[in-house]
Amino acid sequence: MRQGIAVVKRCTQSSIGRAIALQLASDGFDVALAEDPSQQAELASLEYEITSKGVRCRSYFCDAAKEDEIKRLIEDVVTDFGGIDVMVANSLVMPTVGSLVDSTYRNLQ
Repeated sequence: MRQGIAVVKRCTQSSIGRAIALQLASDGFDVALAEDPSQQAELASLEYEITSKGVRCRSYFCDAAKEDEIKRLIEDVVTDFGGIDVMVANSLVMPTVGSLVDSTYRNLQ
């Protein structure tokens, strides 16, 4: 049973992101994978593994430090899947403030 659409960013370099994507697929979510272009081969392998669970999966490439690319990612996923129900931002890069560790509460608003 389809649960919804999930977007997972930074899903190949981090075992946490990969595990989240696979668990969401196992739970019945269609999964949109978002990663840096340098990770194309790893994304193809993960996409195959996810689709073998009987859900839809598609890969997208973007730089998490570039706001325009994140906006494009969201627009593309909504166009391709019809919406987003879950967003996993497994990346500590924020275009306006740098790393999450250096952020203030005001920056995160």
